[in-house]
Amino acid sequence: MSPAAVGYGAVLERELEWLLADGTLLEPGGPFAVAVTQVRRLSQGHRQLFLAHASMTARSRSKAGDRQEDHALIALVLWPALGGGTHAGADQDRLDVAVAKLLARIQADDDHGGRWWSVSTPVVAPPSPLTALAYRDAIAASGNAYTLTVTWTCSEWVDG
Repeated sequence: MSPAAVGYGAVLERELEWLLADGTLLEPGGPFAVAVTQVRRLSQGHRQLFLAHASMTARSRSKAGDRQEDHALIALVLWPALGGGTHAGADQDRLDVAVAKLLARIQADDDHGGRWWSVSTPVVAPPSPLTALAYRDAIAASGNAYTLTVTWTCSEWVDG
């Protein structure tokens, strides 16, 4: 069992630490210029990865009060179109490589180095209307960036 996290920020920091630990996601070796747990407005042109907490579900599993907490996480990917006569296919190819690296990292280990009891298979999708509304400032600041989300769930046992 793992100790109870001190709020959602600790959950996000724990997962971001895992995602970035092998150096495949952030520059210079990775595709993203920015990877943070706080969605914020950045100037256009940044290849951005924002990690956010979508929801948490707690289920009691024992008379001692131990419970399983499932943290639904969402990575908001903002990927700028290169423009300047660059073929749109080149932009899409670069985004596809970045998303493949993110998915590979999420799926690299069933418990992310012992940080979690289990980790679900990630799902890639366009942002839901609620996600788009919640992060509209960051999305608007990114201009004509491609925008997508990757969602997955990390589960842990918490002592009662």
